[in-house]
Amino acid sequence: MAETQTQPATIPVTITVTCEVDKAALHGVFVTALEGGIGYWSCATEYHWSLPDGEDDLDGFYADVEETETDEDDAPTHRIDAACILRGLQFFAQPGQGYKHVRQVARAVLMGEDVDYDAGDADCIVQAGLFGEVVYG
Repeated sequence: MAETQTQPATIPVTITVTCEVDKAALHGVFVTALEGGIGYWSCATEYHWSLPDGEDDLDGFYADVEETETDEDDAPTHRIDAACILRGLQFFAQPGQGYKHVRQVARAVLMGEDVDYDAGDADCIVQAGLFGEVVYG
């Protein structure tokens, strides 16, 4: 009787995608995180999102936040800006376990697709951009 070899159910494939990310989409994730997503673990000490004429500052938005959920006497300050949001989106765009909806949001934002997301999704993206993982929540 001949031995049969079982073939794997998947085939590993590496895909590299290059895209142009909409600055307004990064700004949207930023505002959503600051206005509703990250307040349970941080406090904004400085916050800039718009130009003097009231238009969104797509090139210079930022927030400095301090962690409130730490035992340290001198809470670390973190800068949230476009680069932070982009790092978080790239983190979640990678294959992995958990946070399935956030992964879908990240991939859609990066690809310029319309997607519904909430403050919790934006919170996870910011945490991944700051810490390299979701630390709180």
